[in-house]
Amino acid sequence: MDFVEKLKCLHELKGTYKCPFNSNLINLDLGLKGSGVETSDLPFETSNCHSTGIFSRCDTFKNHLKALHFEYPPGTKKKDRSKVAGHCKHCGQKFDNIEIWLKNHVGKECGYNFKD
Repeated sequence: MDFVEKLKCLHELKGTYKCPFNSNLINLDLGLKGSGVETSDLPFETSNCHSTGIFSRCDTFKNHLKALHFEYPPGTKKKDRSKVAGHCKHCGQKFDNIEIWLKNHVGKECGYNFKD
């Protein structure tokens, strides 16, 4: 099974968490829907952040988002990340903390919205 077929099988699994910024996964979803939309047409930057962009556990998915898709002030220690303001790496919008970004922004205001 090649990568695209494997990704397609994973994409169709129910109960998985999908990275709303993963270019491979977004391209696959757009292709399956036949929407004619390209990732270059999206109002945010996509990335090749993870091999599949699909996670089976919510905590792993959230850790992925926090580590790769949110920009903290330089020198921020991991234990202090929940207390500091930062920026969305994909659109540049500033947030008071990571929880606000996760709850209100990711997959809603910014990022691809996968619909099952």
